[in-house]
Amino acid sequence: MTTHAARHSTAPANDTETGTDDKDFPLREDIRLLGRLLGDTVREQEGDGVYGVIESVRQASVRFNRDDDDSAPARWPRS
Repeated sequence: MTTHAARHSTAPANDTETGTDDKDFPLREDIRLLGRLLGDTVREQEGDGVYGVIESVRQASVRFNRDDDDSAPARWPRS
């Protein structure tokens, strides 16, 4: 198993999206890993349908927060 320090030893000194130093890169990398693990677990335990609903809400939430897309919540699945 890869250790936390080993995974982050090659973290870039510069964030390519913003062009600035990114001290939070290791944290963002860990959050992405946990998100992938959670998604894999949901898909395995509950199936592709439930995973798809969760992923749709997640993507709309990202658009809403990143782009100030006020229409994003309207695209959330309704039950």
